[in-house]
Amino acid sequence: MYYYGVKLHVVGSLNLGSIPNPILFEITRANVHDLAVFKDFANYFSNFYMYSDKAYYDEGFKTDLKENQNLTLFTPVKKKQ
Repeated sequence: MYYYGVKLHVVGSLNLGSIPNPILFEITRANVHDLAVFKDFANYFSNFYMYSDKAYYDEGFKTDLKENQNLTLFTPVKKKQ
């Protein structure tokens, strides 16, 4: 598969009644996996709840975040193939 262009990664905070407030941005090449980018982002957060899609599911990393930074990551569980 080929990837062209760039991706914009955004972390937003809750804003009741409206769209989330963006608090962190990063532009990467299109072929960079979302989880790799998030692992860099995670260092900026502690005492935080984060909701994401299946691309960010990594049980070991999720446990480390909870233990070391009190960051709770909520992701859907990927089905085993």
